[in-house]
Amino acid sequence: MILDLPSSKKPYQVSFGLTSMSEAKDNPFNPNVQVYEGDEYWEGEIEWRNLTLTQARELRVFVHRLRGPSGQFWFKDIRHVNQSAWAGSPVVDGSNQDGIELAVRGLTAGQILPAGDRFQVGDFLYELMEDGLVDGTGRVVLSILPELRLIPANGQALNLNNRVKCMLPPGQKIPETTSRKALLGSYKLKFRESLRQ
Repeated sequence: MILDLPSSKKPYQVSFGLTSMSEAKDNPFNPNVQVYEGDEYWEGEIEWRNLTLTQARELRVFVHRLRGPSGQFWFKDIRHVNQSAWAGSPVVDGSNQDGIELAVRGLTAGQILPAGDRFQVGDFLYELMEDGLVDGTGRVVLSILPELRLIPANGQALNLNNRVKCMLPPGQKIPETTSRKALLGSYKLKFRESLRQ
């Protein structure tokens, strides 16, 4: 079961974005650099401040229910709003698509989908890296990150709910409370995209 993030207290601060797995290593024999291009994954941190004992308890139970990195939860970036309405009914256009481009059809012709807008295909979240201009037939090829996680089916709908399936890193601390304080100062929850075999 995939849990929903507790919502009784609005977060004070949210940090969320793509983390690159690319690396650069110096060559020990000359001034060249070896670059290894990797994929990306979503990673973030949520901070709550001035939690009541009840709110801290709700977060503690949530963290316990996740059982460390074995559980999963849905995260929606409350700071992000798409700039375009994505008018139409966007679906995947064609089979066997892979990589960092996705052909889409079913959009209203002439609209621009701006870089930074986000969408889901299945359970996976993607962000536009360049503006996309929808042609007269309602089609556009989107430049996206991260790479497509799974090959989508022709006609699969794009979801504009913009949430991502996440997990906790090992060793995530639980909110600590004491009966001598009415409020917990703050609590930070670190997480990353849950990609599993």
